[in-house]
Amino acid sequence: MSGQSKRFMDLRDRFTKYFDQAQVHYFNEELRKRYDDNMKKGGEEQIQKDRDEWLKNIKAFEIYYFLKEIGVHFSGTVIELGAGHGWLSALVSRESSVSEIYALDCSEYLVKVASDRMYEYLHADRSKIVSVIGDFHNLDYWKDETFDFVVMDASFHHTKHPEIVLKEASRVLKRKGICLAIRENLFPVFRPGMARKHYEEARKTNTIEQLHHRENIAKMARENRLSVETHLLYFNTGLLSGVKKILLKILNGYFTIWNCVFIFKKI
Repeated sequence: MSGQSKRFMDLRDRFTKYFDQAQVHYFNEELRKRYDDNMKKGGEEQIQKDRDEWLKNIKAFEIYYFLKEIGVHFSGTVIELGAGHGWLSALVSRESSVSEIYALDCSEYLVKVASDRMYEYLHADRSKIVSVIGDFHNLDYWKDETFDFVVMDASFHHTKHPEIVLKEASRVLKRKGICLAIRENLFPVFRPGMARKHYEEARKTNTIEQLHHRENIAKMARENRLSVETHLLYFNTGLLSGVKKILLKILNGYFTIWNCVFIFKKI
């Protein structure tokens, strides 16, 4: 383990006690409060407006087409871990090459209420979607080599033990299957103060917010018979933004924090 990787692990371990405080009910309570507030403001119209704004902010459709641009084409049986509002499961269900998708989340509210609204809104093929309340650290319900794709959108960094989650993902993944971790952040090894601030902000809201070190990701992949590619999430066009993209590729994971996609392939 390099000195930079050790520094990363020491910093992460220092905040583990705060990760242990995270509770599933936090997600339920916060989301219900937001829903109730929107109902008071303007009913269904306000809920739709909030949903539109949220999809725009996370660049949902840009992300989906970005995945296609880097060669990701969903097919067969899929499971989304930490499916949240269900926007990704909704879009994946519309692919004719996909036969079934399990949308798993720990939040009862997301699984039973919010995702239903998103499926309707995005014209999901509900006949393909199976909603599941569960913990992505434990996928014992499914046999080995069940899925063609395992997908995590902005949820891998919410795992208390990412090494366990990746091990489970690899177990249920078929040979030559693909595991995607979308909208993840790399640890800025030359700016530990930025990482420390990131963890402290997570502590204030009592949520799990991991950062990933390049060496640690590669190590976890090897241990689970996976190869791994890292792709920087970037959507702007034009000459100047192209230069910025090159700079971010160089700096990402070293001097700054930026969204990326990990593509794990089962060897």
